[in-house]
Amino acid sequence: MDDGLKIAAMFLTTIAVAVFVVNVWDALRKPKKKKKGGHVSVHSLVDGTEKPLSETPQGKLGAKIAKGVCPDCGGKGGFYEGPSGGMSTNIYCMNPKCRAFFNFTPMFGEAHAERMGKAPSWFKYPGEEKNGPSGTQTDDRPN
Repeated sequence: MDDGLKIAAMFLTTIAVAVFVVNVWDALRKPKKKKKGGHVSVHSLVDGTEKPLSETPQGKLGAKIAKGVCPDCGGKGGFYEGPSGGMSTNIYCMNPKCRAFFNFTPMFGEAHAERMGKAPSWFKYPGEEKNGPSGTQTDDRPN
């Protein structure tokens, strides 16, 4: 590489580092704005915006479920707890006619929920038969 290109590359690198340092310094000096809503924020990877979890569709759904109200049937009987993993738990509406199925995660005093559809056929509500007359499994789980 000739000397002129080396000098230009060093100059551009110096400018880029200076811009980075100024931006970091500026970010550290500015007081952080207090966010309205809850404690948990959701950062969009699409457009870079940030908003409180309580303002997202999943946050609104989670808040309703956290109160024990089924968003699908409006029932206030609560939910059955199903399998869980990590921070989330599968929950099923207690109304056997509704059978709404959600993935629910309480976090930092707020809640996140995703609609998963209806309870799977292997999830038996109280009073429903778990096994066939000969004791064979009647659900769709593998044996």
